[in-house]
Amino acid sequence: MEQAIWDHSESKKLVIYSGHDVSLLSVLRTMDAEIANDIDWWPEYSSALALELLEDENGKFFIRVRLNGKLLAIGDAIDGLCPLDRFRGMVLDHIGSHAD
Repeated sequence: MEQAIWDHSESKKLVIYSGHDVSLLSVLRTMDAEIANDIDWWPEYSSALALELLEDENGKFFIRVRLNGKLLAIGDAIDGLCPLDRFRGMVLDHIGSHAD
């Protein structure tokens, strides 16, 4: 995502990763997804998680997350849009950064 922001000419339009249900659940918890806090919920077989990088007319970036095509509430995002800085903070709180 950082590369897409700083270097539009070299950024990829789509990146696909594959994983397991446990991995998906961990990613959702890292993003503070409301659905992942339900102890009875488990990702369906062949679930798809999409993270979209969006830019508004003022040049501000947001992340929108969809699970199996449905908009997913993450953190304190409004209308499904999480400011990139907030998203980055949620992730770094869980995994750290190279600067640490």
